[in-house]
Amino acid sequence: MKTSNFSRWARAKWPGAIAISRTVPSWYDGPRYPALYPPADLLRAAKAGEVTWEEYASRYRAEVLDKLDLLDVVADLHRMVPNDAEPVVLCHCPRWAPCHRRIVAEWVGAALGGEVQEA
Repeated sequence: MKTSNFSRWARAKWPGAIAISRTVPSWYDGPRYPALYPPADLLRAAKAGEVTWEEYASRYRAEVLDKLDLLDVVADLHRMVPNDAEPVVLCHCPRWAPCHRRIVAEWVGAALGGEVQEA
């Protein structure tokens, strides 16, 4: 699994792209995985500057990731892409910005014993 954002995907068109954001660009017509969407109220609070990055990350883990089975999520993501493709989860945030996709990458990497790369 890898992570990236919509603008990089628009140039590279990885076949394993899966959106994990609540919204997608109008031109994106690929698969989406709602289980990893940030909660609407948390996203609103973050955009309004009402929570710190640390609070956002902690709440995202508690409200989203802690309620999921990691192995089920990884299996789901692999089932959603063509057989030879690697899942690449996408959101809007710029590369290397604090972002929920990086929290997902850390969650997967820690559990599976490897680093999830940013594409």
